[in-house]
Amino acid sequence: TSEKLSLQTSKVDEGIVKEKVQTEAKTKILLPEVKKIKPEVATPGEKEDEPEPEVATPGEKEDEPEPEVATLGEKEDEPEPEMKLQENLESTKAIEYARISVGANIRSDASMTSKVLHTVPPGYPVAVLSRQADWLLVEDYRERKGWVFASLVKEPKTVIIKTSKGNLRNGPSLEDGIIVQLDHEKIMPVLERSGEWLKVTDFEGLTGWLHQRDIWPTVVIY
Repeated sequence: TSEKLSLQTSKVDEGIVKEKVQTEAKTKILLPEVKKIKPEVATPGEKEDEPEPEVATPGEKEDEPEPEVATLGEKEDEPEPEMKLQENLESTKAIEYARISVGANIRSDASMTSKVLHTVPPGYPVAVLSRQADWLLVEDYRERKGWVFASLVKEPKTVIIKTSKGNLRNGPSLEDGIIVQLDHEKIMPVLERSGEWLKVTDFEGLTGWLHQRDIWPTVVIY
């Protein structure tokens, strides 16, 4: 009986040993050996490899954005033109040249209630551009435009000294002596014309000749 018991105990021990061996074998299969990898350390003085910059092949150009081309029929944005005094105040040829008989207000529109742009003295020469009922659109030597009541615009014609000084001479020639130098914007009625010279007089009876370079207007045939 003791021998049988001893034999059974040995078999049990052998079974435990076999089971342990089998378990270890399975563990080795399921868990493969992991190798430790040492990090690479750069040797002093060495540099890591860097990508070389791309160099364009001779004759090749880098891609550039193509310029924008306006679609047919489209226009580029343009600044809007400045507002005119009125649509009919654009530059036009003068119908005639005349003078304003008395001191008058030059207005922004053909109306007594419109804004006064400036005031001119008696005899002030103007170019008449157009007419609207009882009003005339006029322009002066400084290219200022505005409206004035038509009944104030009269003959005879006058000129105004547009330069800083106007030499009033004894005759229609640079060789003729200077009588007096007339001030800027002095108004002179015209008596006659000889080539580029105009014979003028003032309201006090002073008479002489002025060259057309010193006066405005110059295109009128007297």
